[in-house]
Amino acid sequence: MLTALLPLLAIVRFASAIAWGVILDQTATQGNEWTSLQFTITIPPAPPAAVTTGPWFFWAGLQPGLYCGSLGVLQPVLQWSEYSTCATNDGPAFPEVWQLVQWTVPSVNHNGNQSSVSCGIWAAAGDLISNNVTFSNGLWTQTSTVVSGQAKGASATQTVQASDFFCSPTANFFLMESELYGDAIADWNFPVQFTDVTLTAQTSTGVSALCASQKSFSDGNGNATLSGYTLSTDQRTCKWTSVTLLPP
Repeated sequence: MLTALLPLLAIVRFASAIAWGVILDQTATQGNEWTSLQFTITIPPAPPAAVTTGPWFFWAGLQPGLYCGSLGVLQPVLQWSEYSTCATNDGPAFPEVWQLVQWTVPSVNHNGNQSSVSCGIWAAAGDLISNNVTFSNGLWTQTSTVVSGQAKGASATQTVQASDFFCSPTANFFLMESELYGDAIADWNFPVQFTDVTLTAQTSTGVSALCASQKSFSDGNGNATLSGYTLSTDQRTCKWTSVTLLPP
């Protein structure tokens, strides 16, 4: 089950992944850090019927601990084939294919090496789930709400004490990823769209140059298409209207 997995949900099993990362370098940015992440994910269609092994994960998150050598991660994860042991909207009126689950995966030797896993949210193809990950007063909070579609109104929230989970409580590393396991990874055949992807830093130092340098790319395991970049007037918040993860 998911509770056995370690950062980044990928240590104990081979994964195929397209990953987009944005790192605030401590030296270059005078210790600047990401303090919040927002994004909306559109629920894709089910994997092809021929796909019988997994699991498949699509997620965006913030990773504390980059500069103390022991990464953790805060991540709202859209997942297929492995699910949380509870759901906030049990028995939906649509097939139980995709579930949004909030994860807090600790740095090594923190929180007894146990992840905190929220109850899941069942969502149907085409539904929109808004997600918010925020650091304030030593706490990390994740909130996810279905804002449109068949599961509209379903939500989950998770709050953890940062010092209990991470060797460094603040996050310098943003990561978005498709993370696919099983024997039919090559059968991934649908886009996964993240909209209104918003990263906010504590200060403006280094943010403009870093975010403006981000481009669409492929890493052989898929493609990441970025569009609609803007920077807030205080130069602390980067926003992309759309980021789409696509199969190779």
